[in-house]
Parts: sequence; structure tokens; C-alpha cells
Amino acid sequence: MESPHVIMYTSGTTEFPKGAIFTQRKTFFNALNPNVYYHVTPENKIVVLRPLFYSGGLLVDSLPFPYKGGTVILKRRYNPEELLEAIRHYRSTMAETSATMYRFILDRCKLGDYDLSSVKPYYTRGEVVPLPRLKAYGECDIIITQLFGQTETSTATCSPRSMA
Repeated sequence: MESPHVIMYTSGTTEFPKGAIFTQRKTFFNALNPNVYYHVTPENKIVVLRPLFYSGGLLVDSLPFPYKGGTVILKRRYNPEELLEAIRHYRSTMAETSATMYRFILDRCKLGDYDLSSVKPYYTRGEVVPLPRLKAYGECDIIITQLFGQTETSTATCSPRSMA
């Protein structure tokens, strides 16, 4: 369990970009930890946009779902319209993307044109979503909960949905 298992890219939250070596144990618990706030069940589905060479894309967005029987839909690239169409098509129950991607959605799409009713929680991490953008989503009945994590330490913090 303590032997090296994977090297995850980190963009350098603590200093410079680097590869963080994860042991098998660390990888296992990284796949379990998001369920503290995700509460994945076999009925859950997520459309994953983040690259899988990042801890967030692989260990936070992807692995918790099959571990708990949920479904992961992988997209090759980010396109706001394609993301919303994939959420509608696959009836995704959870959404997680970056603040920048949420900005592109507001700038390029009419949210009312897409049936996003299957999504219950919306999450973001990586950078803070500006308050005006959170309010714009709130006007569309979309509440975004912000997460914070560091690849190097394998910790994640999630603000309660009631505080989003």
C-alpha cells in the first residue's frame, strides 16, 4: 500500500509545477474522500471535462463514481454547448467544472435552452468564482458550491451547500 502508484501533475499551488507521487494507499483514499460531500450512489452520473492527469480530474471527479457504482461520461475537450447538451442527454446528476468554464457557459449559452433539471449539486474548484457570477447562476436556480484542494496534500475542503 505504500509503494508508488501514480505521479499526478500539479500546477504548483504550493510553489512550482511538479509531479506529486501518490502511493497506492493515497490513491485509494483520494477516491473515497470526495464522497464526504458527493454522496455518490449507483444512480449518480457525472460528465467529466478535467484532464485525467490532474488529481481533480482523475481522483475527485472520476474515480468516486465507479467505486460507488455511479457512471462517468468522459469528454475529450471543453465546449460549453457540448457540456450542457451532454448533461441533458445523459441526465447527469452532478456537475463540476472550473470557474473559467462556468464563465464561458454564461457568456456563450442561454441556460434556459437546456434541461439541466437532473443536476442536483454543482461544484467548482481551482479558483474562486466571483460573487456576481454566483448570483447570475443563482438567478437560474443553480447554486454552485466551491471546493478547495491541493494535489500535494490530497486534502479537499467543501463549503456547505447552505453557504454557497
